Order: sequence, then C-alpha cells, then structure tokens
Amino acid sequence: MLQKSATTDELPKIYAVQSAMISLLFGISSLSFGAIAELWDVRVTFILAATLLGLGTLFALIRRRDFIVTTE
Repeated sequence: MLQKSATTDELPKIYAVQSAMISLLFGISSLSFGAIAELWDVRVTFILAATLLGLGTLFALIRRRDFIVTTE
C-alpha cells in the first residue's frame, strides 16, 4: 500500500524513517523488558512477552483481510 501512495522520490525517505522507528522501538522495548526482569521476576517478563505475542497473533488473525496483497 505504501508503494502505491508515495512517489518514487519519497520512498527512500519513508523507508529510512520506518527503519529508524523500528530500531528505536526495539531499543525501548529491550530496555523496558530488562527493567521488568530486574524489578520483578524473569518469569513475569516471559509471561508478559507471551501475552503480547498472543495479542499480536490474535490481532493478525482478526485483521488478516487487511494483510492480503492484491495485484492490479
């Protein structure tokens, strides 16, 4: 969908920002889970990670029609 709505000149900038945001969120989540593991128990960290993974899977299953790529 991104490729259809952005011009060819805008795509490198968009993908650069997307990559920077992914790296930033990965860093923040790594620090957050490290803090959770230090403050509470490691089991709490794994339970929270499993819960978030399950919620993400549930979201993907519910919204799977949005992920279908149609060729035109």
